[in-house]
Amino acid sequence: MSTPGFAIPAAAWSLATEFGIIGVCVAALLWRLAAPKTPFHVYITVWLSWSFALALVALVPLDLNLVYLERCLDHFGNNTRASAIACPLEHWRFSPPPPPPHPHPPQPPQTPQPPLPPQPGEDVDDEDAREPPSHEDDLLVVQQWKDLLHGLWLTVYAVTMAHGWVILNFQSAFNESRQFTVFKRFQQCFRDNVILVCIASACNIIALAVIIVLNLDLYYIIYGMMAVTNAICLVVVAFLVGFGCAVVPRALWHASHLDKSLRKCMREVASLDVKYNESATDLAAKMVAVYQLRRAAASSMRTEGDKIMQMVAECPLDVAAAVLMDPVRGPSIPSTSGEVERAFLSHLHEIELDQVHKLKMTEVDRWLAALEAGGHLPQGATIFLVQEAMFGAGLRRLGDIDHLDPGVKGGTKSGEGGARAEAIGKQLDLITTETPIEPALRVAIVKAVVRRNDNTLRIMRDDDHSDERTDPMAAAEKTQFGFDPAEWDVPRLVKVRVGIRRAARRYRKTKAKFDRAVTHAIRLQDLGAARQDLADRGFGGACHALWNALLYKDQTDTTGWRGVSCPVHPITWGLRVELLWFLWECYFKRGLALLGSVLAWLFSTILLLSQLSLFPPLSAIFQLENVAWEGSLLHYSVCTQANLPPGCGDKDSDPVFGEAFSVRPAVQWVITVHLFLLCSMAFFTLTRLKIFSLYEIVAGETEGVSLCFNAFVVCRVAPSMANNYLSLLHEVHETGSNEYAATVFETTFARMGTIPFIGTSFHEVLPPIILVTFIIAASEIIYCRCCPKVSFLGSSSPGEGRGDSGKIVDLERLRHIKSRATASNMRNRTRIISSGHSDHSNNGGMGLRSPSPIRVAAGRFRKGVTDVIKHVRQPSQGDRGKSIEMDRQGDRHGMLSNMETGGEDESAGGNERSSEEAKSGAQRRMSVEGG
Repeated sequence: MSTPGFAIPAAAWSLATEFGIIGVCVAALLWRLAAPKTPFHVYITVWLSWSFALALVALVPLDLNLVYLERCLDHFGNNTRASAIACPLEHWRFSPPPPPPHPHPPQPPQTPQPPLPPQPGEDVDDEDAREPPSHEDDLLVVQQWKDLLHGLWLTVYAVTMAHGWVILNFQSAFNESRQFTVFKRFQQCFRDNVILVCIASACNIIALAVIIVLNLDLYYIIYGMMAVTNAICLVVVAFLVGFGCAVVPRALWHASHLDKSLRKCMREVASLDVKYNESATDLAAKMVAVYQLRRAAASSMRTEGDKIMQMVAECPLDVAAAVLMDPVRGPSIPSTSGEVERAFLSHLHEIELDQVHKLKMTEVDRWLAALEAGGHLPQGATIFLVQEAMFGAGLRRLGDIDHLDPGVKGGTKSGEGGARAEAIGKQLDLITTETPIEPALRVAIVKAVVRRNDNTLRIMRDDDHSDERTDPMAAAEKTQFGFDPAEWDVPRLVKVRVGIRRAARRYRKTKAKFDRAVTHAIRLQDLGAARQDLADRGFGGACHALWNALLYKDQTDTTGWRGVSCPVHPITWGLRVELLWFLWECYFKRGLALLGSVLAWLFSTILLLSQLSLFPPLSAIFQLENVAWEGSLLHYSVCTQANLPPGCGDKDSDPVFGEAFSVRPAVQWVITVHLFLLCSMAFFTLTRLKIFSLYEIVAGETEGVSLCFNAFVVCRVAPSMANNYLSLLHEVHETGSNEYAATVFETTFARMGTIPFIGTSFHEVLPPIILVTFIIAASEIIYCRCCPKVSFLGSSSPGEGRGDSGKIVDLERLRHIKSRATASNMRNRTRIISSGHSDHSNNGGMGLRSPSPIRVAAGRFRKGVTDVIKHVRQPSQGDRGKSIEMDRQGDRHGMLSNMETGGEDESAGGNERSSEEAKSGAQRRMSVEGG
């Protein structure tokens, strides 16, 4: 008879799978939130902190399941057959390891004897005839798992506390330090945390003195300090859960309605536009000091030159190439700090257009932007259409604008100003025929052209050239007035470096949120317009149009459905992809958000009532102690799967939640769902939190300091949240011993939920704090509902006037349309040139679509096979000469075809700026992400 080998139980595999899922989900979330240049050590530390903190989602259900099984086994005692049915342990048993090999040689196999016939009245079923394991064996299995769980709880608690109190604090200080050497950064890191270290050391010394004097038990002080930590963190948990119960359902409710989402998004666009301009102004002002230091590094501050150049390299743009576009003088060297700041602001604007919309600015574009920034144009005027019209007419240099004036070369009399203005206006009207400009804007541009030419003529007539601004070196030296190199030392340089880093961080985050809000607003507007278009056709007509769009049958403008036509979508999206996206965004996603909102409200109500059931006055008023589940609705849902005394009934009475006392395997899934929803609400509130400029979570732009602070809070509140959930199930007994089996968490961290050195349970005073925070959040929601803020939507229909935010979104829409048209034209042009001929059909007006990946792969495979065959054949010398001649002719023919199709095409170029402008601009542009 063979001995069964050692096998890992299914419960161990399930636990390992849960840990793996938690690690993968944490890594994906961290990858989405972190900024591109986050240090690798931050990734590792934050991943470990989040993973170990979320391990409670896997350990708490396992702990409760084990204690329920142990109570079930104690209830049935030696009745092993009944306990095997009510308390199944098949998935928890470790198979015994194989015995060591016998020293004697193996015996020859014996002939098996036939089984004896069954006796009369004996059951022939092998499963029923098999004797179940004894009660002691079952308790041994449970004890093995409890020992394993005890080690896991100690590991999780030690790692979370080490990260929450020591590692993350030092790492945050190290990341925030802007010292110029690694050693100095470590030194400042320890100096910033020395206060916390001193306080902790003083507390430890006092605790040891009290232990020695009063002859107290060491564990009393240890558990007292744990209770202090848990009490502080439970208050944080109360605020996070209280606000989450009100904020999460509201967010899902807004997401389920298209019009509500659009209103909220438009308000965010208006608010973020103001913050974005403020952050850009703050960053430009901070870089003025770096500009002055950069000029002083070559003369009076050569000793600190390496440090200054390190600061310059961290700036989001090249500070040495600061050129100001003056509305009158044109491109000039800034001569004052204010002009340097305006030059940096214009460069940041250029970087934004280049990165977001892939638009290159010409001199005329910069001149018009300078007119707008200087207040020379009407308030609220849109210059984008004027810029595009001038670019389409070939006006790219300032000289082109100057020659619109008949008096550009002088020779006009003083009384001919009206004729000059009229001539300039007529030429502007010819340029902007397709997109007429406003009369006030037209008059302002005419005056700016005349003012610029008059200033140029005045300088040319001046013999002594007394204008100091014409001398670039003199203008550059004026920016150094008031700059004293003796006042600058290393600490002040570090302070400026910290200011630049924080300003750039704020700028990047605000820019990312603004771009995301604008893109979302454009999508919601286009979704609303497409849905309204289908609604006007009726249900049958809408279904018919969508079906024809899926099959590409009807593509006419009158009866067919042309798609959402959203300019922020990739140009590679086909009509079928847009159809699926439209159905998901308008119907399926909204329905799921509505269902999630209802379920979130339901869970929030259940959670609040369960928390309030722990409050002694309410428990006494409603006599919740007489109820089997003691008034906790979460406990009630667990009792339906684990119907056991004492929490779910009395052992001397009949079962309350079933026909017999039992533990079902689904109890672990119920507890997992509870903890997942609880942690999701708390983490959602934590991500919405903002602490000045030190902590803010922005997807794709969260720097290391904010990530470390988030992990710092998560590590501190995770054990307290597990303790609070166990109290909701009445599995925390701080006041005394219990006759029933306790959880491993309670036995490991006894008296963790007590008020320090008093003994009263902190969970009894926690429900009012949660209720107050929920009432505050709910009151804010009701106030915003009854007294709404200023609406940025003039009407509910998309496309109409919407105030300031509407103009911002419309302007960004025009830029996205131009950028999309440029990319589409260049993409089609590249295909035509690469294919060798230009007689492509437009596929029914849909434009050229990219070839199928299968067709591309098949073409590459055929080309590879052809090359192999040519290589194997090894042609003779004469054949090789003929092939070379044919290749030359083919190359010549390809060059001719490229020359025929490679001419300048304004329509294909769209809004792509000239190569000279791109080359000159590329030398002074740097990525904003470099800060």
